[in-house]
Parts: sequence; structure tokens; C-alpha cells
Amino acid sequence: MQKYNEILKNIELVLENTRSIFESLDNGNFELEDLEKISYLYEEREKNILYLKSLLETDIGKEFVAKQQDEWNEKINLIVKMDSVNLELLRKKTKDTGEKLKQLNKQKAVLIYSK
Repeated sequence: MQKYNEILKNIELVLENTRSIFESLDNGNFELEDLEKISYLYEEREKNILYLKSLLETDIGKEFVAKQQDEWNEKINLIVKMDSVNLELLRKKTKDTGEKLKQLNKQKAVLIYSK
């Protein structure tokens, strides 16, 4: 049962990381500090996922997934949905930042031309 609790704890850690990533992406800023925080959160999330994977590869992990199939599916589906939203936010912010860079380059070209 302790292994079950450890698996559930790790699933919750992955969910928490994913929520934190969403909050960082959704705050409206896309500054260097925000990017560093998002990068850190993804690194932490990856560590948690790898650890969870190692737990699930054990006999107890396989037993957990078999016995707790509904709860497992619910948590994984939630993570996948949240990831989809995060990826869409990231895509949008990247596109917006690209547009801002294009505008800055145009302004720079105009300034150089006007000199």
C-alpha cells in the first residue's frame, strides 16, 4: 500500500508541475524570468515522470494500474488535457513574441534607413 501512495504522490507532483506551468504561461508575461521558471518546472516535471515510470515498471506499479484503472485513467487524461492547453499557450506566446521581433526589426531597419 505504501508503494500505491508513492505512485499517487508522484502523479500529484506531475499534476502540480503541470498546473504551475499553466499559471506561468497564463500570467501574460513572457520575460526571461518567466522562461527560466517554465524551464525549471518542465525539468522538475520530467524528473517526476521518470520516477513515476520507474515505479510503474515494478510489479506493484503494474498491479496499481490494473486495480486503480479508473483513477489512473482520470489522472492521466487530466494531465494530457492540461498539457494540450499548455502547449497551445506556449505556441501562442511564441507566435506573439515572433511578431514582436518582426516589428522591432522593421523599426530598426527604418531607423537605420533614416540615418
